[in-house]
Amino acid sequence: MQPRALRIARTVIFCGVPLFGTAVLVLSSLYLSMSLRNHGGVPVYTPLAIVASIATLLLPIILGLEATRRAQVLPTIVAELCWLGCLLVLWAITLGISGGHVEETALLCGDIDYSPSQWWYVSCSESGAVVAFSAINTVALSGYLAWLVTMSWLSQRRGVPVWRSSVMAARFAGADSNSRMPTSAKGSGSTGLRDEQLALGEVPAYRLGT
Repeated sequence: MQPRALRIARTVIFCGVPLFGTAVLVLSSLYLSMSLRNHGGVPVYTPLAIVASIATLLLPIILGLEATRRAQVLPTIVAELCWLGCLLVLWAITLGISGGHVEETALLCGDIDYSPSQWWYVSCSESGAVVAFSAINTVALSGYLAWLVTMSWLSQRRGVPVWRSSVMAARFAGADSNSRMPTSAKGSGSTGLRDEQLALGEVPAYRLGT
């Protein structure tokens, strides 16, 4: 079984990141609609933000399939790392572009001549929210990916490769006492037991070679 902490963190990430992604999807869509209606242009970050948000909505679907056990083939750790890595890149780029947009429009957003009822001033607050939610998703995905890669690498070093297993079914090395016991120690313990039995006359000498 995988460590309990990783299972809980994965569930939180797979539920929380799509939640913030949905908020980004709504805000970016509203900003795009207002910009096309009032300005005739497309804000630089909104298309990418919408794509990242839609792609992120796959995460709770995976959790649902795992919970109902209807998925015939669950994603392996390698596939999950690749998919989440792509999402991380999308959210990191969205964060950078939207942050740059907010910085460029900071003077206009703070202009007292603009009323809060005007679309541009409203779009400033929406862009700031997109930056905040993108930052949260970027940090959350980075932390989970680093944790999963570290545990899988340590398990590989201990002789228990898990890269082709699903995260829910993987048995990471070190999760129980048997996996932590080195093979050499197990073998030496078995040999020592046979020597002790031989000394007591419990094991015939001709069976030592078997």
